[in-house]
Amino acid sequence: MTSHLNTKRQLIGRSSNARSLAHKSPQRVARRNATEKSSHKSHRSKMSSMKARMRALEAQLAELRVAQTVQVQASLPSIQRPSKGSAGDGFNLEKEMGLADDHAKYRAITRTIRNIVNGSHLDWRLPWYRQDKTKVGRIFILARKRQPYLKCFPRDWATEEYLKSHLKNKRRYNRKIGLDVDEDELAGATFADEDIPMIDQADEDGSGGSDEEDPDPMEVDGAASGKNTDEEKSDDDDAEDDEEEDKED
Repeated sequence: MTSHLNTKRQLIGRSSNARSLAHKSPQRVARRNATEKSSHKSHRSKMSSMKARMRALEAQLAELRVAQTVQVQASLPSIQRPSKGSAGDGFNLEKEMGLADDHAKYRAITRTIRNIVNGSHLDWRLPWYRQDKTKVGRIFILARKRQPYLKCFPRDWATEEYLKSHLKNKRRYNRKIGLDVDEDELAGATFADEDIPMIDQADEDGSGGSDEEDPDPMEVDGAASGKNTDEEKSDDDDAEDDEEEDKED
């Protein structure tokens, strides 16, 4: 009899506990949900705060870059084009660029220009006045971007002088190896743009190949041959570089 009563009490107790748990369970779930919601809200708030701080830092960095650019540009001299002559025929380009005592910098600049020209699709067969002005303008822009010193020269005259000399020597070299094109034929010829970018996108974005990869054909010292003008030096140097490229091909 006693055992039966104890069993009955246990069953009643368990039932009571079950009802109590059932009653408390929604409260616990509600509290847990409220805690999670509060945690998520706090996390979102922290993320928003971090993003706002990052935007502020990016804005400060942009301002610093602009200030540095302005400072660099202000420190650069303005070097005017010589009143007479052209590179190799009246003046020495390296000297007029103010780089007579910094040949390494001059080589780096002209190497950069050459590498950009290699992706521009300028037609070396055409004289300077017939070159595509849009392509030439893009070369000027990229050259200034990759070599800020070129901003010293109003209307990009130093880059223009180098390009004119480079293309002239390219034509001269090809005549030497028998790849001359009849000038009368060229006078009336039109050349369709190739269906490829004028300049590689990687180069446009500033992420192209290093300037050190492509030897500058117009920067090989001509001292061994006793030549000292820009035009004479670049003539031989272009020929040497083209021969090297032919061997690589």
